[in-house]
Amino acid sequence: MRWALAVLLVAATALPGSAQPANPAATPRRPPAQTPETPRAALPAEYEKPMLELSETLGSLAFLTALCRPEERPNPWQKRMETLVTSEGAAQANRERLMGAYNTGFAAFSTTYRQCTEAAWAARAMLVRDAGRLARTLEQRFGG
Repeated sequence: MRWALAVLLVAATALPGSAQPANPAATPRRPPAQTPETPRAALPAEYEKPMLELSETLGSLAFLTALCRPEERPNPWQKRMETLVTSEGAAQANRERLMGAYNTGFAAFSTTYRQCTEAAWAARAMLVRDAGRLARTLEQRFGG
């Protein structure tokens, strides 16, 4: 999907795991290392609104995909959301707002649809169009 590539193509990086020594008492305690990455500031208002709307739409699509195409693993909309959150940097407040919107979209459709119906497929098609529109708007206004 071309619109997804425009906004969501960011190389996912694996977070390094933390190794624990076999005997913690045998090693001296050191203060935790500071991360070199500086968290980004809060999202600007003109950028935040469409980003939150896109996040909510992705949550709705993730639910409908899980309902109507459960064999599709991993859920492509969930993966796109993970990529989107990763691309927005390390600011915890930004992550919480984006994930909150995603969860709102997921929950909204989970209360409406209990089984995959024609209406669910129609809603999914509408949401795909909305997500594409939002992604194009974000790309045009704020760059890729």
